[in-house]
Amino acid sequence: MRRCSQQRGFTLIEMVGVLAIVALLAGMLVPRIFKAVRQTRVQHVVQNVNTLRAAVAAYFAKHGTLQGLVDFQETYQQSPDHLLVQEGFLDKPFETKFGKSPDPSNERYVYILTQAGLGPPDFRYDLDGDGTKDTANAKYVMEVRLYGVSKEDAQLLSQIIDGEDLTPDPDHVGRVIRWTDGGGYPYVFIYIAHE
Repeated sequence: MRRCSQQRGFTLIEMVGVLAIVALLAGMLVPRIFKAVRQTRVQHVVQNVNTLRAAVAAYFAKHGTLQGLVDFQETYQQSPDHLLVQEGFLDKPFETKFGKSPDPSNERYVYILTQAGLGPPDFRYDLDGDGTKDTANAKYVMEVRLYGVSKEDAQLLSQIIDGEDLTPDPDHVGRVIRWTDGGGYPYVFIYIAHE
């Protein structure tokens, strides 16, 4: 008694069909994966900004002023979030892998500016979008500076933090400002607090 076993392989047309379906699914899935990764990076920045904002509020509640943060920045040439870490208001200094500074020696992200340091270009914030810059008469303004952020990432940041799209460059409305210097290098500034 002979056993006949017939093995049938895939035809070329069947293989091409399967590959076409896989390519179609990958084409639909890959952009969604990249969008999810981008949204996760932006959400991480937003979470760090909110943590920093809470730490600054706690610092102000304890000291009644932001002067100590200014003094720390000027004396030690470090961003003021390092003082917030020293005093126990933050677990670690603000950091992000979001954008890149054109000057590697200037990787400080958190700044507290005195009134004299707010001059041109004018980065004072119109927080409520009513046309008047709410921080124009502030003694100090604390902000996070992000360098080399793409317009798409800046838009997403603005949508999450301000609840609206950025206006065209330069944008001074809301807590997220996008500005491009004369060489076309993009900057994003995020308002933290002012006194």
